[in-house]
Amino acid sequence: MKPVILIHKDNTELLTNSSLCLIKGEVGSGKSRLAMNIMVGLSGVSDNLGLEYIPCPIDLHVIYVSTEMSKYHLGLRYSKIINSTSIEYRDKLKFLDMCMLSIDDKFKDLKEACALFKPYVLIIDQLADFVNNVNDLIIWEQDPALQNLWTPKNISKTNTKGLENSATLTFFNGMLSLNGEYTYLKAINKSKDVNKYNKYITYRPKNKLDLTTTFRKKNLEANLIYHYTGLRYTNSTNTLWLPSYETIDFNTTYRFNLLKLGWSATFEMTNVTDEDYVKVKDTPEPGRMFKVMLGCSF
Repeated sequence: MKPVILIHKDNTELLTNSSLCLIKGEVGSGKSRLAMNIMVGLSGVSDNLGLEYIPCPIDLHVIYVSTEMSKYHLGLRYSKIINSTSIEYRDKLKFLDMCMLSIDDKFKDLKEACALFKPYVLIIDQLADFVNNVNDLIIWEQDPALQNLWTPKNISKTNTKGLENSATLTFFNGMLSLNGEYTYLKAINKSKDVNKYNKYITYRPKNKLDLTTTFRKKNLEANLIYHYTGLRYTNSTNTLWLPSYETIDFNTTYRFNLLKLGWSATFEMTNVTDEDYVKVKDTPEPGRMFKVMLGCSF
């Protein structure tokens, strides 16, 4: 997966009407390097990406927030940026190391930094920790009065806090790898309705975990994936809920060449342990399933 800039690009101008840039990507995908290139580009120097920028105004700053990079690697990135930009621009660059802070302290430090150094662009690498206050959020809920038909509902005010973390370990020169991704989410209804105030928003699990073990050898690859999804409330007053569930998936792919074409044969098994679970109320998920696929590239 390549890094993705979650922001609108208008013609050839990037970040011209925005003060927040969110970069999302898998571990090792190059998202941090992309963030550094953007910071160089905002100084008026070529970013080697072919994008054009409106440089940072003299009275504003470019703030980079690191939520998962070590101090050592952050220092290397900082040195590279400083050496690539002019002396005048260097004072506009602000690096915030938030790797070891609690969620509340990260929010506090970020707020203080933005008050002290008015941001032109705020870059949050990976958005590993986040908070979101939203007015007039539209969500879809099942309405019992309409035989559980999905209908849009308006929540006048919500507060969302969370944490996303991922890590990958490799062994035997990449033959075996272990990847873990964990999400903590606290999505709360802050509307004036006394029956719904401070209740969890429907179908937002508080905890979600995915663990993947991958084996690779020559043309063969096999993956064993464990999924955990926590309890989810199904109504806005939090009196009804779906229990947490765990599933295991497996797939293996063999790639080969035949008749001057590239081929792949894949066997996939979902819900290996044939668990009985529900993602959406009154909609049971399938049991153990098998799939065989043959692909060709030319």
